[in-house]
Amino acid sequence: MFTLTVHPDAEEDLRAVVRTDRSTGVDLLTYLQELGSDQDQLDLLTVDGYDHQGGHWLDNISVRAIVSQQRAGNNLWRLKLWDLEREGIQYRLIYAFTPLSKTIHILAVVHRDSFNYEPDHPITRRVLSAYASL
Repeated sequence: MFTLTVHPDAEEDLRAVVRTDRSTGVDLLTYLQELGSDQDQLDLLTVDGYDHQGGHWLDNISVRAIVSQQRAGNNLWRLKLWDLEREGIQYRLIYAFTPLSKTIHILAVVHRDSFNYEPDHPITRRVLSAYASL
């Protein structure tokens, strides 16, 4: 069985979203709550390139491995929620996957405009620090 955890840094990101845009924050929290209890959806978060639009809102996602981090030996991924995208809400969930424990670790919740995945970006450094602590 898969498990979903939310790192304290990501929890703080979520609180910040709720403070600035309550509706979006609630949408993100609801998504994570539903995701945590859906084994099929958690399994999809391990499929690089999974991209589906249509059907139940929980299924409307785009999953990508972060190639630069994968090459560096870090099992880091990003998740895009299409339903929010269509509303102009462009947040990404950055997460790690630990195959042995089958755990998805949400490490950051970032707005697309504030994060570029570059290795020297402050959020990348924060995510790598959280990843190292797993």
